[in-house]
Amino acid sequence: MEKHVKKFGHRSFTSALRVKQILKLLDAGNYPSKIARILGMSRQHVYYYVKKLRKLGYIEREVKDHVTFYYLTQKGKNYLDKVERGVFDVVVRLHNVVVKYPIVEEPRIPIDWRKVELRNWSQLVGRELGLTVRKNTDSIEIFCDSVEGYDPHELLLYAFDEANRLAEVLEQKFQMKLGRPRLSRKPHFAIKDPLTKYLGKFMEFSDDFGKMDESEGIGELDLYDPQFVKNYLITFNVLPSLVRRQERELSEIKEILQVFAEGMREHMKLIRQLQETTKALRDIIEEIREMRK
Repeated sequence: MEKHVKKFGHRSFTSALRVKQILKLLDAGNYPSKIARILGMSRQHVYYYVKKLRKLGYIEREVKDHVTFYYLTQKGKNYLDKVERGVFDVVVRLHNVVVKYPIVEEPRIPIDWRKVELRNWSQLVGRELGLTVRKNTDSIEIFCDSVEGYDPHELLLYAFDEANRLAEVLEQKFQMKLGRPRLSRKPHFAIKDPLTKYLGKFMEFSDDFGKMDESEGIGELDLYDPQFVKNYLITFNVLPSLVRRQERELSEIKEILQVFAEGMREHMKLIRQLQETTKALRDIIEEIREMRK
């Protein structure tokens, strides 16, 4: 997850703040119903998040004497610690995810498809569980919701999980059989960074790795490879921390040099005082010699 600002069925899997609040309250020993009252949310909404957090491996459930307890796993604690320390700065928005399933056995129960006229052919499009489903000649395609978070690989797993759950529903509801899924097109991992936000106002760019434009109303960098996105995020997050560490080290060095400089000033002041004292003693010795002559 690493913040999963996810949109399941057009409902926001909230922001990192909401996820952090739920994790912190669970870690403090609160149960979901109480968390719902504290945060002003419905019980179903909180249990929805709890289910997703369990699936991610951030929390575990344990039943003792017919009482259910939730606790954070080490993975959940690590994530919460990163959020608290502000390690994650960039949110990735995964969109344009379409999963295709070959039709192994045609539906036995008629499906109320809606016929959509395109430029030079027609397609059958329907809605199921809040998602768009498109019927092709020998396959169906499921259009996944957008999902936001910090780990591109986990976001892609979320999208596939969403599509697979809907595929199971379609198989059971319409008595059909679908084959193994695959991506129908390149998924887009959108990142908003300061440079892209500025350049997106003046130019568009596209190649095999991604594109840059203002298609969503604000300059975004759309990348296609999740590992490339992860490397980008590591660079984006690590470099500022390195800079901050160097700034701290330079600040410490500056303080040391200031102390050293102050010590040197005191040392030079003492040397000047000794030189003046030595000169005064020499003058006295010269006067005594003159008096003895």
